[in-house]
Amino acid sequence: MPALRSIQHRLGRHSVICLFQNGLGQIEELNERLFTDPLTRPTYMFGIMRHGVYIKAPFEAVLAGLTGSCALGIVNDGQQASSSLSSPSTASAQSRFLIGRLVEAPIVRCSEMPWMELHQAQLLKLATNCVVNPLTALLDVRNGSLLADPELQEMQRQLLQEISLVFRRLPELQGLPDVQEQFSVARLEEQLIGNIEKTASNSSSMREDVRAGRATEIAFINGWIVRRGQQLGLECPTNRCLTQLILAKTSQGR
Repeated sequence: MPALRSIQHRLGRHSVICLFQNGLGQIEELNERLFTDPLTRPTYMFGIMRHGVYIKAPFEAVLAGLTGSCALGIVNDGQQASSSLSSPSTASAQSRFLIGRLVEAPIVRCSEMPWMELHQAQLLKLATNCVVNPLTALLDVRNGSLLADPELQEMQRQLLQEISLVFRRLPELQGLPDVQEQFSVARLEEQLIGNIEKTASNSSSMREDVRAGRATEIAFINGWIVRRGQQLGLECPTNRCLTQLILAKTSQGR
């Protein structure tokens, strides 16, 4: 919000904003607080970063390895200019320019996806982040420690049960094939374990934010699960608890 507010006067319906962030809900906040008029609202793109990247200084990010990739797509949230934005083949010239530059950059290893495919990939990544990020931040451990501690297994499963229920009730996913199986607890758990094994030596972004005394993305990770659950009439007490604990921890740190 602070970054975009500083250049808000230069942005309009011909602008394209590409977000590479953990979690979901950022676009809803931008629409509510900055770009309130749908007729003058920028086009949004969202990306999923699978590289290991950390911030060294403002405007300086370090790519820790070349084993990852990126995926991006043009957001079709029902409020953008055209439903055709759900297809990668049709988009504004401005959007296609930015997509082209990102896809052509070999070091980024970026690919374009239709919005609904990207959104489902976002949800899968979100499920893992809801477990790994807050737990590693609260316990101040690297990712691999979550598999080594049997005391955490029950909490991880409770988190995934709540997340699975919310995902399988999302109205935007209804009617899509294999949604119930794709977002089942077993599938989410399988993905979580695989991700932790691959990143066992990594320190999560939320842990690093907490250690540095920075605000975290918890409101867009577990907080998003809680908010969407409320909208669907579902309670998510474990996700709510972790959200409150991270907010309290960062507040004390500051």
